[in-house]
Amino acid sequence: MPSAPRWGKVVGVSTLRRALLRTACTAALTLGLAPAASAATIFDPAITWRTIVTPHFRVNFPAEHEAIARLAAGYAEEAHEKLSPWLRSEPTQRTELTLLDSEDTTNGFGFPLPNNQIFIYLSSPPADQLMGRYDSWLRDLLLHEYTHVLHLEKTEGWPALVKQVLGRSWFPNMLQPIFLIEGLAVHTETAHSTGGRGRDTAYRMYLRTAALTGRLAGIDQASGYFTIDPPGGEIPYVYGMAFYRHLAARYGADAPARLAHAHAANVYAGLWGLDDELRALTGKDAQALWRDLTAELTADARAQRAAILARGPLTPLTLVTRAGMHQRHPRYLPDGALAWAGWTGHAFAQVSVRDVKAAAATPRRLMGKSPFSSWDVSRDGRWAYHSRNWDENRFTGYEDLFRYDMKAKKLERLSQRARLDMPAISPDGRTLVAVRNGGGQTSLVRMRADGTGLTDLTRLTDRSQLSSPTWHPRQRLLAVSAWRDGARDLYLVNPETGAMRAAWRDRAVDQDPTWTPNGRHLIFSSDRDGVFNLYAWDWLHRRLFRVTNVLGGVIEPAVSPDGKTIAASSYGPQGWDVVTLPLDPATWRLVPTPTSEAGVRQPAPAVSLPEAPPVAYDPWPSLRPKLWAPFGFFDERGPVWGFQTFGQDVLMQHFAFGSFGWGLLSGRPFYSLSYSNEVWYPSLSAYATDTTLMSAPIHEGKARTVVQRGRYQGLSATFPGLPSIFLQNQWATGDTFTLAFEAQHVQDEMDVLALGLPDRLRPQTGQTNSLAATWRFADNYKHAWSISPEGGNLSTLGYEKALPALGSQHAYDRLWLDWRRYAALPWEHHVLAWRLSGGTNVGSNAAGDFYLGGSDSATLLANVDLRTASGVGTRAVPLRGYAFAAQRGPSVAALSLEWRFPLQPVQRGWGTVPFFVRNLHGALFTEAGQAWEGPFDWRRSLVDVGLELRAQTHVQQAPTELRLGLGQGLVMPGGGLPGPVAFFELGSYF
Repeated sequence: MPSAPRWGKVVGVSTLRRALLRTACTAALTLGLAPAASAATIFDPAITWRTIVTPHFRVNFPAEHEAIARLAAGYAEEAHEKLSPWLRSEPTQRTELTLLDSEDTTNGFGFPLPNNQIFIYLSSPPADQLMGRYDSWLRDLLLHEYTHVLHLEKTEGWPALVKQVLGRSWFPNMLQPIFLIEGLAVHTETAHSTGGRGRDTAYRMYLRTAALTGRLAGIDQASGYFTIDPPGGEIPYVYGMAFYRHLAARYGADAPARLAHAHAANVYAGLWGLDDELRALTGKDAQALWRDLTAELTADARAQRAAILARGPLTPLTLVTRAGMHQRHPRYLPDGALAWAGWTGHAFAQVSVRDVKAAAATPRRLMGKSPFSSWDVSRDGRWAYHSRNWDENRFTGYEDLFRYDMKAKKLERLSQRARLDMPAISPDGRTLVAVRNGGGQTSLVRMRADGTGLTDLTRLTDRSQLSSPTWHPRQRLLAVSAWRDGARDLYLVNPETGAMRAAWRDRAVDQDPTWTPNGRHLIFSSDRDGVFNLYAWDWLHRRLFRVTNVLGGVIEPAVSPDGKTIAASSYGPQGWDVVTLPLDPATWRLVPTPTSEAGVRQPAPAVSLPEAPPVAYDPWPSLRPKLWAPFGFFDERGPVWGFQTFGQDVLMQHFAFGSFGWGLLSGRPFYSLSYSNEVWYPSLSAYATDTTLMSAPIHEGKARTVVQRGRYQGLSATFPGLPSIFLQNQWATGDTFTLAFEAQHVQDEMDVLALGLPDRLRPQTGQTNSLAATWRFADNYKHAWSISPEGGNLSTLGYEKALPALGSQHAYDRLWLDWRRYAALPWEHHVLAWRLSGGTNVGSNAAGDFYLGGSDSATLLANVDLRTASGVGTRAVPLRGYAFAAQRGPSVAALSLEWRFPLQPVQRGWGTVPFFVRNLHGALFTEAGQAWEGPFDWRRSLVDVGLELRAQTHVQQAPTELRLGLGQGLVMPGGGLPGPVAFFELGSYF
């Protein structure tokens, strides 16, 4: 279940945690057995974790949330009882269900690697997500995520046999197109509840608008997860839901389950065979089924349009914005100027203002703010109150209140980690009311306008979700939209006592209340006629009027101070834009006043569980290794065969990796062991390895192969700061500091003297013990449409010292620097990027020479974790216009300069293959560098120029970059020019 994205400079803190959780399964597949998810402490070490064990789940939760943990356990067992027989999937182990309360966001993740595991954030959906048609958000969320577990873990045929032999290693359904994965989960959450997003008005709105404007997504777009155009990341959910609904209606209610069963036996890693499976099920391949779906959606949209027009003429709307994407939450300022919060994906989100006397002028920027969440302005026009996620605690992503002084242009923080959102200031400017979140529950709080005197107002305990409080202009009265006990309705609230009275109780989604200036009518948005329209409630006479009749949807109304105009957010082909319409009661249509429906409730779990006391969290059940993989390589005598395995507990507190092998002819063992402990602060790591080393120093123009045996042991402590976010997100920030000790012993396994290498080219031997310190820092950012970070830095500074006092046979000092800087150019998404890298060894040659030349690319792991973002200890420094090792020496320095420019926003995939191209872009580069020994002589420097064609791509959910380049060296010591160097690589350059 997706969350509303976060916007602005602080996006990366909370996005990181979700990204690491959500991408752990994909990273494990992409990186083999690399420690992808062990890269960062993401849960506060101060949390006391408890576990409730049920027949099919281990529910892990912070100790203070036992009540909701028991509710979740009941809903989880209910989900198993419903879904396991339907999908014909019985898990081979208990599912680890972990409840998190570290963020003010609604989200969940479910996947089967390395354990069956589900993560649920204990925040219910706010009104902004337009997801009010659910009987219990927690129940629907667990139905959705447990579908992922059952679906993705399921194997049949050869994959099942491989899984029996190798453990949890092969899951064909994980490589289905993403719309089949997310769509199935939306289908089940809808089919097995009275709610679910398959019934959401917003999903019908997305499809209706796209169909009526000829913009329905193709199957390749629905197969990708990172489309930016509206509805963006919702596309796999929306179209996947529609696809399975079509499948079930045409080919039987069990058709979705039969498809999951068939694909679970796919032996082609999900790249081929889907069409054959669909033909066996329906007689048609995927493209033919998508054509049928497109025709069905178009016909349904036309029928909806006819029904809308039958209700009366469409309401004329005047466009205020034409940017699309997310232009939300309009608000009139006291002088009549109209402001709104907007985001287009090309820059940071902000509040823009259209001045009354300059309506035709370009709107001016007022302040930074997310386009989501209501905000308010004081009657005197000085203060703008809003919330933002600006939590300095690296383990949490909480909302806090701020006020912006529009006269002094200053931002003031009103709360600290109070989890407050949606502020509303009283007409006299003295009292502030806001929504507090936490533990699956929201309530209203009140305080003084300066943030002091915070007190609870409603003190709710029924898992309600309150949104958008608004003050009556003349009375001590509040209106609020609240999801309570199965439905989202309007409530009137006493701001002194917190007493709440429902206007009515029905299944329509009623939200975004705002009063007319005379206080007679409450204007709000509702989907009670199947479309989000504006309504007016005469609350004293209990009469209801429909204000608009639109094809798309209109929400979040605001009334001008003179009471003559309504502004609102309207959904169209480009997304959300701000519109206005006259406030004219004569044009309103009287509709029946709602009555409270029977049976609207929040259901209790259908499965009852014994009240066994929770136990302390035990990492071992999820930590123990559950798979192994064979591997092979060659030493100097012949093949080496072995296996490798890893284990990671569900809270990511422990990570262990082991690789073991034996040289069949050399008779030498090979092993590599590592362990990371994230229980405390700092993070602790240890490793030991015994391996064959093969190097090829170049002497007299020829590479000479040297075979050695290396034994390494090391310990490190890292103060993690904030690790960088996974690639698809927009912000990388924070710093890390690592202290490490390494002991290494290297011995030759061949007669190196016979190769005739001079001393300085012979790889080191003997014992080297060293201490190292590394600092890394990042504050770079990018936008949704960016091709590269557009500002900030990524820096690494490392120092290593080997001393005989530590038992080392060598004594040296080694220093390494890597500084990357990004700057936006005047043209949209054009970037000037540069990188300064270098290092030096002082002392004996044990530290080894540096090599200059060749190309290089970052691995996926380097983008998951700031601590591996640049290669401390790496001796190869790239220079793309020259071959590898064009120069070598104990010191090196290189400068790269790139002009990066966009070419084409592709946003397309390749049929149902899990491969998606987000955009194409290019880079012109020039570089200069030198590796040297002794005094530096700039005349020996190498200089190159070149061009790269790049594509931002995603393999399933794992993002990377394809790079095709050509470099040409301009200088060659001794005269002449080197030949051009062509390269094709996977991964970003810097």
